[in-house]
Amino acid sequence: MSGLEGAASLVDQRVVGGDATAWRQASTSIAREIGPSGGALQLRLDGGGADAALTQVALLGRLGAFSSRIGPTLDLIVERLDRGGLVDRYEGQPDALADPCGPFVFPTFWLAGALAATGRDGSRWHESALATRGPLGLFGEVADPVDHSPLGNYPQVQSHAAFVLATLAAEPAS
Repeated sequence: MSGLEGAASLVDQRVVGGDATAWRQASTSIAREIGPSGGALQLRLDGGGADAALTQVALLGRLGAFSSRIGPTLDLIVERLDRGGLVDRYEGQPDALADPCGPFVFPTFWLAGALAATGRDGSRWHESALATRGPLGLFGEVADPVDHSPLGNYPQVQSHAAFVLATLAAEPAS
């Protein structure tokens, strides 16, 4: 079930207001556009490219027919976004900011969790992200790719949430 289908279901249950029919049609259109095969998923902004947000596909599940695209998507993220065990948020500069940014901590945890959730070894990225903790044991938003010291917003709640989710994904099922 897609997020749009879930939202339409909430309209049907009168939990939220909205156009359930339009949301179901949009869900069907998106599914048709993405297609169940064809390699890695990429976001389409200025030509597309690898985007660490697509790790969420593996973490959230319920992809059904698209599950064959998760492995190639994670491979593309590793290939194009990895910087010494930390992960850039996306490929290129679609935000047009001139300042280069350090790799992000939360997408690094996302990748570690997604790999673990698909039965692959994400420990390299999990350990790299853990190494970015500051003196108080907290995570920042981004980190220096050389020494892993925290940069940017510190502490960053999104990095802490991603740490929890990645750690849970790495735990063996009981």
